[in-house]
Formats: sequence, C-alpha cells, structure tokens
Amino acid sequence: MEYMVQKLDELSQKVAALSNAPFIPSGSHQPAIIEPSPVGERVPDTCPSTFVSHPQVKNDLRSCTAASKTEYEGGSSLSAHAIFATRYLQDAVSSTNSAQIAQEMTSILDTLHDIIDDQKQQRDTLENLYPHAKPIPHGSSIRHLPMPPVEMTLACLRMAKEQPRVQRFWLIELISISQFNDYFLRVYSPGPATDADMIIVNGGLYWLYCECASLFVDQKVKGNYMDQAMLCRDNLETVLSNLPFHMPVTTDVVFAMNVAATYCLQMAKPSIAWSFITTASHLSQTLGLHSAHALSTDNQETKDQKIRLFWAVFLTEKWLCLRLGRSSTFRDEDITAPLVTFDQNVETLLVPKWIDLAKIQGKTYNDIYSPSALMQPIDTRISRARTLVAEVNKLMVSEDELERRYNDARRRAIGDDLHEIIQRSDRVCNLSLLSLIYRAIPPKKPSGTAFCDECIATAREALKEHEKCVALILKCPWDESFLEMYINWTLLQFPFFPFIVLFCYIVETSEPDDLKCLGAFVEVLQSVRSTATYKVSRNQVRLFRALYDVARKYVEVKASTPGVRMNVPSSNSTGGHIANSNAIGSSMLLQSSSANLDQVSSNPGVLHSVSEAGLSNPWVNSGQQLLTQIPGYGPSVYPSAPPQTDLNNNMGMDLTGMELGDWFYENHQMFRLMDDGQLW
Repeated sequence: MEYMVQKLDELSQKVAALSNAPFIPSGSHQPAIIEPSPVGERVPDTCPSTFVSHPQVKNDLRSCTAASKTEYEGGSSLSAHAIFATRYLQDAVSSTNSAQIAQEMTSILDTLHDIIDDQKQQRDTLENLYPHAKPIPHGSSIRHLPMPPVEMTLACLRMAKEQPRVQRFWLIELISISQFNDYFLRVYSPGPATDADMIIVNGGLYWLYCECASLFVDQKVKGNYMDQAMLCRDNLETVLSNLPFHMPVTTDVVFAMNVAATYCLQMAKPSIAWSFITTASHLSQTLGLHSAHALSTDNQETKDQKIRLFWAVFLTEKWLCLRLGRSSTFRDEDITAPLVTFDQNVETLLVPKWIDLAKIQGKTYNDIYSPSALMQPIDTRISRARTLVAEVNKLMVSEDELERRYNDARRRAIGDDLHEIIQRSDRVCNLSLLSLIYRAIPPKKPSGTAFCDECIATAREALKEHEKCVALILKCPWDESFLEMYINWTLLQFPFFPFIVLFCYIVETSEPDDLKCLGAFVEVLQSVRSTATYKVSRNQVRLFRALYDVARKYVEVKASTPGVRMNVPSSNSTGGHIANSNAIGSSMLLQSSSANLDQVSSNPGVLHSVSEAGLSNPWVNSGQQLLTQIPGYGPSVYPSAPPQTDLNNNMGMDLTGMELGDWFYENHQMFRLMDDGQLW
C-alpha cells in the first residue's frame, strides 16, 4: 500500500504541476506529459473555435462557456466512450515493458483518436439537434408549413389499410388507422390545428411515406414518395424546434410527445427523446391514463384508445430508462390500467409481451444497477439477478392461448417470414437484456475473467441469434428496407450489451471464435452504409467498428509476442478499485491511465517507457487530467475503495458493488457518445 500511495502522490504532483505551468518539452529520461485539451467544452462563436492547452487561455474558455456548458455537454460522452473502448487494452499494455506491443497498438488507437477529433468539431446547437428544421418567415407560423399533396397522402392511407405490413409497423399508439384520419383532417383543413396535431400528422406521414415507398420497385415512384417523406420530416423538426416550454394537458399532447420521442430515438438522439417521453409520462399520469378508476368513466372506444396510448408511452419510457441508466418516471405499483388485449380488429403492432419485458427492464435498473441497489450486499444483488433471469426466461418460452391466437393472426397478416423475423428480433433483445442481468453475478472463484459463465454464454447466444435473424432477412425480397429497420431498432436503439461483453472477454482471453462473431456483427452494420439508417447512426457503426478493430489488433499483437508477460483484466480488476503492489486494477487505470490520444498519435516514441507497475506510463500520467476535464465524468462513479475493513463501516458498499456500478456507468457513457442530441 505504501508503494501505491507513493506512486499516487507522484501522479498528483505531476497533475498539479501541469495545472500551474506551461508544457516543457522532455529533455530527460522521463516521458513528456502533454496537458489535454478541455474535452467536451463547447464555445460560442465569440470565443476561439479551437481547443488550446495553455492554462490561461483554458480559463478564458471556461468563463466564456459557463452559460452554455450546463445545457450542452456532448463532448464528454465521446471521451467516455474512447476511455471505455481502450480500457482493457490499456490495462494489459501498461502491465508490460514491451515497446513493440505499445508501438503496434498506436495505429489502432489513432482510429479512436480520429473519431474523437471529428466529434470535437461538432457543436451541440439547436441546428444540430434539428438539422432539417426550416426557419419560419416573419408573420407566418407552423400552420403554414407545406404539406404533401392530399391525393398522395390519401393513396398512402389506402395502402396502409390494404397492406398488412404497413399496418403492423405504423404508429403503435393507434387502435386503428382510421383514428389517424381525425388528425389528418385538422391539419389539411383550413381550420385551426395545434402543435400536437402537426407533430402527430407529420410524424405519422413521415413513417407512412417511408413504408409505402418500400413497396414500389420503380425508382422514380419510390423517390417521389421519399421526397414527400422528407418534407414531413422537415416539418416535424420545424415544429419540435419551436415548441413552447409548457404544453397543454391533453391526450393529443401525450400522443404527440410519444411520436416525438420515437422520432428522436430513430434519429439517434436518446437524450432528446428522454425529454419528450418524460413529458408524455407526466401528462399521461396527470390525465389518469394509468388509473383504472379514472378510465372507468370513458366510453369503451375512448377507454381503449387511452389504454393503448398509455402502454405505448410506458414501453418507450422503460426502454429509455435502461438505455440511459435513469430511474423511471412510472411507479409500477401505481399503475392499475388494464393491459392491452388481443383484438382481431386492431391493425397496428403492440405485443402484450413487450409490456412484461418493459417491466423487467425497469426492475433490472432498480434492483441491480441503481445506486441504492449497488449499496446492497452482493448476495442480495445475486438473488435479485437470479429472480430477473427466471422472469426473462419464462417470458421467452411461455405462450398462453391468448398469445397463440395473436401470433397466428399476425402470421396470417404479414406472412411466415416476417413473423419469424419479429420473433427472432424479440429474442435478440431478450438475450441482450439477459446478458446485462448476468453481468451482476460475479464469476466463480478463482476466475481469470470478469464475467460469469452464463453471461458469456448468453452474449454468444445473442450474437448467434442475430446472425440467424440477418440470414432470414437477407432471403426476403424486401431485405434492405427491413434489414435497415432491424439494425435501427433491435441493435442500435436498445443497447447491445453482448457486443461489449464479448469485446472485454476477447481482450481477456483472445478467443478467436468470439472475435469472428464481432466481425460478422460489424459487417452487417456496414452493409447498409448507403441507407438512411447508416447516415443517422454513423457514430454507432464507426464506434462498433473501432471496438472490433481494437480487439482484433490486440489479439494479433499479443499472438506475435508470446514471450511477453501480459496482465489481462480479471474479476478483481474489472471496474473495481482493488490494487496491490504487483498489479493495478483496471478501474484504477480508468481513473489514471486513460489515454491522451493526442499524445499517443503524435508522439509514438513516448510509448517506449511503459513500466511494469503502470503508473509511469505516459497514458497513466495524462489520463487523470483527461478525466477531470470531462464534464459529468469525475474520477469514478464511486470513490476509490479504502481497505476492506473500513469499506463496510464507512461506505456500506462492497467492492463488487462498486465495480458493477462503474461498469454499468461506463457502458452508458459509451452509449451516450452515440447520442447526436446530447444535452447534458
């Protein structure tokens, strides 16, 4: 411990020296430490647009951005992702004195560095949040926005009535397509139309025109329909960018906020989606949509519409809670609204089992990953995790008579192939959730890995199921459009934790079969690079690719230097704060060895001085400064652990709880990086 304290004191002194003096080029045997730029700070146009490392200039930047910093902090999530992506790699490399390994890894780290550089140049402004919004001329209003020709729109609505595929994948908030007609008439008629009407109609028509366009083979006709879809998209963003702070308390506004949240999710802006869906949640509860007593006074048609709308909001909100790592705005104990039931006349897709899955997603955060859950003894979390695993497994294998009738009706409506694709997509999501739950169960000791056997096996099963689903999609005549939908909603909108699990496991074990699975996964993502999904989700695709390249390169380099000792992350170092005189826990390295990628890419020679302990590594010396510059990302989620004897008395949290909390937090920081609409 004394050795560790001494090394940490030396690190603190170097950090303090950097904050009070300009950079001095290295002329000694110690590697030069380059002060990192203030990552994630955005400057308005009146300030310099570049990042500078001089301390005095940096203070000016801070004061210049003080007003906007609380609102826009997109850069921090990017840095958090790069730190996570290189975390295991750095842990292994910093434990060896092989200059060859360090030099070999430089090129792959440059890839992540380039991604960071690209994101640094982006400004989180209103124009970035809604890039397709149009300015409203003086004296005009959103009511005067141009709409698609009424004849084409009516043709689309007829196709929606006649085409089961369009019916099943359009506006799950609706009981029937005819329910949309009321909103359509308000917007297309010369009378008044509210903001909610404009959001519902333009959002609905955007998706409807996209679906109808996929039905045509003629490229000219398809292009014409897509042009109208883009017009509706522009209108939708224009309305969203001009919404007032206070919204009326009506069911139409609840509907509109859910449409807005769904659109923002599709556009890879989950933090903006969160603001819309929480508004929908609060308004729905204010209106009593969650209460059977409040609904009892409505006629049956109105009651059915409200019930379906409520559960649509519930689904979106629960998905986002787990995605963003936040507590739900719904208390399951307060909900007495009836579940949606099977109805042969219902034309749009809202599977009752999805509601059960959403409830489990909420319990996964509350029972395992919330701060209060992480304060519980490890045995309590393991018991909770086992209970949740049983619930998910039961959900995956059970099929009662009601659900069997529903599945048969859906199969007849959309065909066997599409029905099977939906079922397999659901299974991929379920397995992804299972892998996240299993992550809370520590491996059996002794173990050389951070994950229990069930977690690794489930992650592999999820990748295999994904491959089967993709193979089935590629056999269908409409493979490209549905593959795009599958990637967007199954793989990118719900955090695909199996990829992260196998990435870490590959760094630990160099397992070639798992590496092939990750490569196939990335190949599928890149197969739609010409589509709108790729353009919207380019951050996700690029970063999954970068993670795969990191793992592949690491395996190659490790195999080429068999005689070099490498300490890989273990169950005691993954996300933990455990350190001794022989090794540094990976969470300690996360705090103090996160790469200054500018230094790595511009000064590859500096990587020759990697010590066995790791703390004299230039990555280590620069990493603490990098993290302390990131808004919202301190040295760790939890403070470094004191000795075990003091831990239980002072903190009430075991080491496993802290490492699990860090792992969960860092995963969500990684996924926040993929958010193009980061507001905080």
